[in-house]
Amino acid sequence: MNMKLKIDFSQVMLLAVLLAALLPARASAQGPAITLPPEPPPDPAYQPGQGAPALGAEVGSGRRSTIGAYGEAHLVHREEETTANLERFVLFVGHHFNDWARFYSEIEIEDAKEIEPEQAYVELQPLKQVGVRAGLVVLPIGIINTLHEPPTFNGVGRPLTDQLIVPSTWRELGLGLYGEAVAGLHWQLALVTGLDAAKLSVDRGLAPGRGAGMEAPARDGALVGRVHWNGLLGLDSGVSFYSGGAGQHHEDLGGVRVSLVEADARYARHGLGLRAEYARVFIHGDDAAARITAFQRATNPAAPVLGSQMQGFYLEAGYDLLRLLGGTAQQLVIFSRYESVNTRARVPAVLGAEHAHAAQFLFAGLSYLPHPQIAFKTDYRRAFQDEGTGLLAGEDQLSVGLGFMF
Repeated sequence: MNMKLKIDFSQVMLLAVLLAALLPARASAQGPAITLPPEPPPDPAYQPGQGAPALGAEVGSGRRSTIGAYGEAHLVHREEETTANLERFVLFVGHHFNDWARFYSEIEIEDAKEIEPEQAYVELQPLKQVGVRAGLVVLPIGIINTLHEPPTFNGVGRPLTDQLIVPSTWRELGLGLYGEAVAGLHWQLALVTGLDAAKLSVDRGLAPGRGAGMEAPARDGALVGRVHWNGLLGLDSGVSFYSGGAGQHHEDLGGVRVSLVEADARYARHGLGLRAEYARVFIHGDDAAARITAFQRATNPAAPVLGSQMQGFYLEAGYDLLRLLGGTAQQLVIFSRYESVNTRARVPAVLGAEHAHAAQFLFAGLSYLPHPQIAFKTDYRRAFQDEGTGLLAGEDQLSVGLGFMF
């Protein structure tokens, strides 16, 4: 008698949750727990340009419940238009049940109209070397997706690589493990809901395919992980990966998978700040990109050909000019960034497919921080390619912004 066993992603998640629930009970029976403070919320003592915040810094240390927030507003002038936008306002609420069980949440108002959950998860950490995190979690990929509060990065907007290739803020429902293997070496691994391939696009990359915990299709899941090291003073470097199914409930897209590899490094000492990041996306499976294009053209005949690979990278340098004066906690950071992004680095062999040149940009700007948690920013973006639409439109632009966090 032949038997066929079918296990989908939701069943795997349920089994993982049941297994994870056993961890704190077993650990508590072994004696007092050793705790590592949680990653979010942002460290109020963190000063941009002075190095990465220590993992686990708390807001409101000593209180069982904590609140915080961050936000940013942008004024952008292009060739024929000027727009003002409250880009986002995010409210944080957390609670410590005891020394090893915690809850964190963030609610985001984006573009002054859309209200969405950004994070909502429970964290259990009975041992310093390993903890469990379950709920709506931010994926541990890259620099900005894990550290996206406005005063912590240069420039009015987030780097384009961190909007299109790594679609910050990328969050999914899932279950993960994390810890510190040895001093300075941190790791994270999570099983999360997969992307929806039918929604991927040339103009916005992976961003439209995110589930974000809002009735997200969960037939396909993904594995995501990161290792980063900050054992050398001023240096923080890491590598990340993502791999999972993306066909979800679409019969025509069965077997489609999306993978991503990423590497980044930050260095900050004596007022000098350096950053570099590279990320590449692979859409694979039998003619995956071609099948997604055909699926989208069934309802929109003018849909562009989706790239089978996407990539982006940037190099950035900044310096705190007020450091030359000494004796002040205020900062005036001058910076420059070169960035290259291509959402069609490779294309499938279908009608209308054209290999696209990478959109290249040079940014230059200033950030004034009267306090480490408040930033007034301005930058000018010079485009070197006239191709592209949306975020990759080949237009020069001048931007002014305000960001804060607490």
